[in-house]
Amino acid sequence: MEDKTTLGKFIRTKRKEKGLSQKEFANMLYVTESAVSKWERGVSYPDITLVSGICNALNITEHELCIASEDYKQRETERMAKKYVKTIRTYNFICLGVYLAILIPCFIGLVIADHDIRQFLMWLTSLAMTASLINVPTLVKKHKGVITLGCFYVTLHLLLLTGFGLEDINGFIMAFLSVTFAFTLIFLPIILCREDFGKCLTGYRGLICMAADTILLLVLIAYGSYNSGSSTDYTIKSVILPVLFILTVPWVFFAVIRYAGLNGFFKTSICIAYSAILLFFTEDFLARYGIQGYVMYINGRSYKNETVLIILITAAIFSAVGAAFSAIKKRSAGTEQNV
Repeated sequence: MEDKTTLGKFIRTKRKEKGLSQKEFANMLYVTESAVSKWERGVSYPDITLVSGICNALNITEHELCIASEDYKQRETERMAKKYVKTIRTYNFICLGVYLAILIPCFIGLVIADHDIRQFLMWLTSLAMTASLINVPTLVKKHKGVITLGCFYVTLHLLLLTGFGLEDINGFIMAFLSVTFAFTLIFLPIILCREDFGKCLTGYRGLICMAADTILLLVLIAYGSYNSGSSTDYTIKSVILPVLFILTVPWVFFAVIRYAGLNGFFKTSICIAYSAILLFFTEDFLARYGIQGYVMYINGRSYKNETVLIILITAAIFSAVGAAFSAIKKRSAGTEQNV
């Protein structure tokens, strides 16, 4: 806090700006007029319990009282903050007015006149989805991203439900699964990286995302196949199993890259080698389930074996480089220990 004289002058200046006498000021603080006089003459400091009351009476901040001068930067910040809040409030009221200006004529024309509730609900859910994107972020103070995304997700499905209607519930379920899969694929990794989850998911975020994406993709494909009229046996053998066979690629790559305690060259070598193995057995695997597939056919001739051999040689090169890199690293570590 500034010295007594400077502080006293500041209090006197602010008191006069407010048009208060020493007696009026003292009555507001429940102290004697003599005490106020001592502050302003620099004889003594105000009691610390009176700081809040002095600030309220003089319309100043505690920081300004401590430094005994105007904090213009803080006042400008507070002014801009109040202006921003007022602007946001005005913006939301304008949006509300626009929504009502759209909904009221729609209600009169569609519900009352035409008795078409479905069309009105489509307008209502469309505006709700719009509000979830442009108004919800301005209304919530914490977790804006998650809450906004959740509101958009819900209102989007409500719009899809009103669009498809109960007569096309299968179409809505397909749309629901597709949107959920897309949201999970894009936003789940971002959500799991938030601090809200703490350290409980450390090391498992990637696994959770991969599992969620895989399950939703399989459900989406299975329901799409079943909805198209395919039998359960055909869906399992000709759709689910080939998809699972293909999905082993990202799962193997993920497991090797994320959990294998090897250097980058060995990890690359394993991924490349697995690609070669998968390529070699793909045609036979598909044929087993009645799916005719041609792998690496050019002008009627199969180049599968040659392609697999080239890929395996590439994997061996990466493996050799990885072994050499590990040997050099161990030798360097041994030299440092000897030194």
